[in-house]
Amino acid sequence: FRGEPCPGPLVKTIRKISSMSSGSELVILTDIEECMKIIRETLELIGVKTISIRHENNYWIIHIKN
Repeated sequence: FRGEPCPGPLVKTIRKISSMSSGSELVILTDIEECMKIIRETLELIGVKTISIRHENNYWIIHIKN
């Protein structure tokens, strides 16, 4: 989702998570800090168990395990 402002990436993330099977993993890349924060907060609210975020080369990598 690099270069794409929220809420687009958030909506796409929620859609993808809802279709993921247990144990699946998803990696999201965004270069917009506010979008990373919104995605992280939403994932925490809906109870996603494993979320890791790191900043690398001017973008955030959000790794989700369902």
